[in-house]
Amino acid sequence: MSPLNKKYDAKSLLNMIKNEALAFQRPHSSRLQELVACFNHCQQEAAARSPVLEQLKDLILRFMELLDTCFFFETLRKKSQSGQPTILLLIKDDYSTVDSVGIRGLFRGDEESITIYLRELPKGRPKRYAIEWVLHTLLHECVHAFIHLNCDESHPKHYERVEQNGQHGSIFRDMYRLISDRLKELFDSPAFDHAREMDPEIGTFRYQDSVPGGPRPASPPYFPPGGPPSGPQPSPFPVHGGFPGGPPPRGPPCYFPPPGYFPPSGGPFPPRGFPPGPPGGFPY
Repeated sequence: MSPLNKKYDAKSLLNMIKNEALAFQRPHSSRLQELVACFNHCQQEAAARSPVLEQLKDLILRFMELLDTCFFFETLRKKSQSGQPTILLLIKDDYSTVDSVGIRGLFRGDEESITIYLRELPKGRPKRYAIEWVLHTLLHECVHAFIHLNCDESHPKHYERVEQNGQHGSIFRDMYRLISDRLKELFDSPAFDHAREMDPEIGTFRYQDSVPGGPRPASPPYFPPGGPPSGPQPSPFPVHGGFPGGPPPRGPPCYFPPPGYFPPSGGPFPPRGFPPGPPGGFPY
């Protein structure tokens, strides 16, 4: 039975998932096996020469239902008196933007809905996002939805733990990382790992390291083969035809964000909350 019979502070919700969620309490559960099988079926359908869109949508919906069972105590898909699930999932074979930045998905608290977009911004011929990125986006929005439904917003540390950084506070990131780490173990998929590592909330990617004017990884200082000089160090820039002794060592590569990512600050939104009108929600 779900332990969520009232609103809890964000840290308590995180501890509940750690200590009581099926994915951690029953590591050999048939539901977890179904989740892995659903992930594999999504990959297979998306990789088909002519994927069937409706079948792919059904698989993504099933993926969300299994996430809900394994991690979120079946609070996202719980049926209301009208027979509708608590959180409505909309899957659109389309693209969308917020302030001209492409997004892959968003959660709207006012509508209690998650929208997932399957296509990238049109640059020439539009193409669909990799399915692993779509499913990771869905996980991100499910964490937003779970916190929205079950978190006590009156808690004195709610802003720090949830709302900070554009609704990506410390507990949001810890919860998202905890679940993503467990999925990484289950799926054993390099493509899913890549989508995970490129997420600015939990991975190694940092948006400010790649934008013009932001901090970038520094290259090691250049010295000629004889070692550092006793006088002023030589410039690492070419002088009249090139570098003396060869080019300086190259620094780490700078990665540019894929469509749909905002910086860790949460994107072009105010520090607390989101605009009440469109586009609204929590952009990813």
